[in-house]
Amino acid sequence: MLKNKGDFGEAEQTYREAQTILEKLVADSPGDRNNRVSLGHNSWDLGYLFSSADRPQDAEKPHRQALAVFEKLATDFPTDTFCRMEQAHSHRNLGHLLQRMERYDEAEHHFRQSVAIHKNLVAGFPNNPDYRWRLAGTNDQLGNLLRAIDRHDEAEASYREAIAVFKKLVAESPTSHDYQWHLGATRSNLTNLLTATGRLEDAADVRREAVTAYSRAIAGQADNSDAWFNRGALYAELGQWQNAASDFAKAAELTPDNIRPRYLGALVHLAAGDREGYRNMCASMVARFAETEDANIAHFASWSCVLAADATDDFSLPVQLANRAVETNPNDVAHIQTLGAVLYRAGRFEVALERLIDANASLEDPTHEARMSPAYGWFFLAMTHRRLGNVDEAQQWLDKATQWTQQVLAERPEGAGTAWNRRLTLELLRHEAEELIGVEADTVTGDAQHAQEE
Repeated sequence: MLKNKGDFGEAEQTYREAQTILEKLVADSPGDRNNRVSLGHNSWDLGYLFSSADRPQDAEKPHRQALAVFEKLATDFPTDTFCRMEQAHSHRNLGHLLQRMERYDEAEHHFRQSVAIHKNLVAGFPNNPDYRWRLAGTNDQLGNLLRAIDRHDEAEASYREAIAVFKKLVAESPTSHDYQWHLGATRSNLTNLLTATGRLEDAADVRREAVTAYSRAIAGQADNSDAWFNRGALYAELGQWQNAASDFAKAAELTPDNIRPRYLGALVHLAAGDREGYRNMCASMVARFAETEDANIAHFASWSCVLAADATDDFSLPVQLANRAVETNPNDVAHIQTLGAVLYRAGRFEVALERLIDANASLEDPTHEARMSPAYGWFFLAMTHRRLGNVDEAQQWLDKATQWTQQVLAERPEGAGTAWNRRLTLELLRHEAEELIGVEADTVTGDAQHAQEE
């Protein structure tokens, strides 16, 4: 409960106190299975707490403690399948954590250990659906790891093994929305792999199968926000913008404090040519999160308002949100870039140029890893220079952004290997910048003079 409320310090103290008590109980009665299980579970919870607080290094020790507890229990109680299952889950937890820390070899080891234990459980109890479900889920996650390190053939095999198990579980329990959801999720992961490797027709087929699975999950559990959100993303990848907008709207309704379905919803409204829907989404976002202290939420709320020129008639709140994000994380280049973009939308071209130049300086640092496309800032630099009457500079930045965009998309149909939202954003900004750079110079110069007067 404390973790859910965000009271991390108090939650950590509570878990550590419980850990001390449980360790003493285990030391006093080493043969007591229940106390040892409780110690393992408390270690998990402490690890989860650190992970949720973005402290993965601190999370590693309690997760390793949990694994040690359940490995010993599995040895001491070899016929106790519960202990073996928790041992497998402990390996899976460590696999997740180590993958996040980019320690891929170690992560793979733990995922494969988890798979091996689950396979043994399935072999011994082939009619137990829970063991098969857990095996399939672990294979799915192993596939994610292998995909991340470009071992595509192995990743595909792992995904397809998981899909085969989920399909059988669905056939046995067709009303289970949980099985349908996991089938949809694994098919979505396979779709990403096939798309990234250029197998676009195969990807489209699997994507449609994933939509079917999520639709069945939604039919059984209409309040599953993840199913609505994930199906919306699949619709977007298929170019079915209206369907995507409807699903993102439902996901936002079910999780009103989640910025992501609102941001992607705004984007698909633009893709569908629905400017009114886009403006409404931006208005609801800014109103909902006007007082947020979360820099990431403030960033995405303000970024959503720069995707097109007419997001709002008054950019004061988006500017405030973008400033708040930068004040919270002054070294976050994405936040600085967004501030520059929203200042441009607000007509404050001189200061927008300063922020965009600041962001670009960091993006061109070879040691910096960007989480936003640098071309976003370059398109805004082109438009800002044009508004200020700097015709040559505008053309140079437009050329640079366009060349980078073409290289990233690699002229492949549907932009294989590039996320649909990034692909769409690049296309929107490129189109707008090209239209602006092509207008008469005296019109743009008039904008620049007006901005200077303000």
